[in-house]
Amino acid sequence: MEQGKRLLPPYQIINDFLADDLVDELLEHAARHKEEFQAAGIRDGYDPSLRVSQKLYFNTPIRQKLQDKIHPLAKSFISALGVSTFEPDGVELELVAHGDGAFYSRHIDTFTGQTKDATSERQRLISAVLYLHRSPKAFSGGALRLYALGGTDTANDFIDIEPRHNSLVVFPSWAPHSVERVSCPSNDFMDSRFAINAWLWRKKPGAS
Repeated sequence: MEQGKRLLPPYQIINDFLADDLVDELLEHAARHKEEFQAAGIRDGYDPSLRVSQKLYFNTPIRQKLQDKIHPLAKSFISALGVSTFEPDGVELELVAHGDGAFYSRHIDTFTGQTKDATSERQRLISAVLYLHRSPKAFSGGALRLYALGGTDTANDFIDIEPRHNSLVVFPSWAPHSVERVSCPSNDFMDSRFAINAWLWRKKPGAS
């Protein structure tokens, strides 16, 4: 096994994660609210050289259904990933659309430095991405790329996970990753690579 592969962060893939009716409900929700999607930023604002996508925060019964599905699996995720045991204090969710040319450069989901998010009382520990798309699939690319710790961007130092419909990928929030560029020739919003980004977080030690 190559050295880079040995350094890959742990991850888990769960296929057919949601019931078909909830998957359909999520895609219908995206279609109804497509005008409400906004350009997704990074921690320091909006920078299209680093990230191009659209996102929607939703406070609807669907959100509660997703939380009720993900939160009880926290212990199994902790075990599968080998991360330190913690008691999740909540599940953070967003719906993201990646259309033609969309991508997200290499980053981590934990907050560092002195940004507003980094100084909050919340600490992301586990990241999960649920992939959704209309059938037949009308885009290509958009793989989740997980990078080896301390590695370079060579072929031996990362693994690409394809965005398979209704599959959930779980990994530690500290793991470096990217979204590879998407090609969607139709430019139809509903042909996008959709994803539910979810984070299990805890209150930082010492937070009230």
